[in-house]
Parts: sequence; C-alpha cells; structure tokens
Amino acid sequence: MIKFTLPTDDLVQELADNMRQEEVDEVWASGKHTPYEAVKYSLEHAHEAYAAVLDGKLICIVGVSPLSLLSDMASPWLLNTNESKNKPRHLVKWTKTFIDEWKTQWPILFNYVDARYEASLRWAKWAGFKVYDPQPYGPFGMPFHKIEIRRE
Repeated sequence: MIKFTLPTDDLVQELADNMRQEEVDEVWASGKHTPYEAVKYSLEHAHEAYAAVLDGKLICIVGVSPLSLLSDMASPWLLNTNESKNKPRHLVKWTKTFIDEWKTQWPILFNYVDARYEASLRWAKWAGFKVYDPQPYGPFGMPFHKIEIRRE
C-alpha cells in the first residue's frame, strides 16, 4: 500500500538522485533545472505536496502550485523516481484522487509536458486533461504540450 508523507530533505535528495531520465530531460528543457533544483523549486512554490512511498521505496513527489495567491489556476506536478516504472498501476490509481481534490480548489489546472515524454502524456489523457498541440516552450524552445483540465 502506498504511504503518503510530507517530503523530507532525505526524500528530496532521494528523488533527485533517482529521477526518471524522461523527467531529468523534461526539467532541463523546461527551465534548465537539475533534478535537485527542480524538486526544490517545485516544493518552494507548492500549496501542498506529498511523497509517495511503496514498500519502503520512494515512488514520487506530487504537488500543486497556484499561479498566484488570488488566481483560480494552479499547476499540478509529479516528479517520479525510476521506481515508478515498476509500479505504474499504483501510481496512476491515486493520482485521479489528487486531481479531483485540486479541481475543487482551483477551477483550472494546467501544466506543460515535454513532447518526448510519452508516458506522461498518456497519464495526462487518462486523468482527463486536454492535451494541446506542442508549442515551443522553455529556454531552448523545445516542443511541449500544454495540458489543462477545467472544473465542470
């Protein structure tokens, strides 16, 4: 069973040291962040964040970051370790719960996904996000898909 806990410094370092290569590529292309910088940045801007641990192994850290204090928009994010590849069903099962909860707080959830990251795009579609055509994004102008879900 997945246990959710607040991210500790040790878990942040564990994620940075074991981040999926697709995500290493994505965080570099989107903002020139190293894995450690990406995790720290995400947590510093998060309204809430949780570490998911299964069988004593960190799977991911997930969170949501509002656009601003008064905004009706927020960006959900999910940073995975390599361990997530071994537990994909566990990972996707509970993400819908977070998305549904966050939609009650912010009517619009959005983010950007590296066009090369096919697993993340499949997850976004499964979770109910509209996936837009890729556009140049980030410091290198790499193709990214905007993903968006609106409260009904």
